[in-house]
Amino acid sequence: GWDMTIYKLDDDNVTWVEQNTTTTTDANWTTIIGKNNLLAGTYKIEETLQEDWFEVARATDCSFTYDPNVDGNRSDYECIISNALYSQITIEKVVEGTPPTDDFNFTQDINSSVVLALNHGESEVFENVRFGSYSVVENDPAPDYLLSNLVCNETGLTNSVTDLLLRKATINIEPGEAVTCTFTNREKGKVNVVKLEDGGETSEVWTFTIEGPEGIMERDTSSGALNFEDARLVPGTVYTLCEINVHTLWDANWTLNGTPIDPILTEDNGTVDRCYDFSVDVGETA
Repeated sequence: GWDMTIYKLDDDNVTWVEQNTTTTTDANWTTIIGKNNLLAGTYKIEETLQEDWFEVARATDCSFTYDPNVDGNRSDYECIISNALYSQITIEKVVEGTPPTDDFNFTQDINSSVVLALNHGESEVFENVRFGSYSVVENDPAPDYLLSNLVCNETGLTNSVTDLLLRKATINIEPGEAVTCTFTNREKGKVNVVKLEDGGETSEVWTFTIEGPEGIMERDTSSGALNFEDARLVPGTVYTLCEINVHTLWDANWTLNGTPIDPILTEDNGTVDRCYDFSVDVGETA
């Protein structure tokens, strides 16, 4: 039950003096003080909150002034207090591949005093959350990682919304519900292209391209070794590596991770393009 206490302001209008306490159950009325015992004065009604509950609102006559000369024919004063259970939100971080040195950062409007930053296997639990709608957004983990999965599990009504592209969880939480949202990041792959000319360093200018969903990246040996160090490849995605505009008199031997491969040749007016499709695993350097 819920303990409800009525207080009366003393004659000096300074101190609230307890008059009576009664216990009621949910959605039921109880008389806290009888009409014949109600003296002229100012009153307020307070409840003793139960653990894990909070007050949502109160309505009608939870605070009133009684004047028998004016209100003598009034039958009652009614106080309605609405309560709800606190809820809980948990944000989890999972990393596929090698976790970074620095944490993944988030913005959130659940609790402004919390700086949300997590790494693999870590979580943040928000207790005593009031029902409503909240959002959690992960900062862009590029270039080395991507958000590969985002899911929210709920103990109550399943109505939270996730947006993988925006890296955002909109959490719609009901009273007493627990929601756990897991942000999963995947480490991207890399590629290291080594060009040899007659088995040694190059003297000619050789041009290579890598094409994938992000577009085409082109590098050449004009300033020395090829440099694709800034390329970050999505694991499991097919990329095409090409050596372009090679004179047909040049032969070529290609290997991928030490294994000989046969690129596809396309000839055009005395030159040839050699291309090969490949992909990388999580965190792999091809």
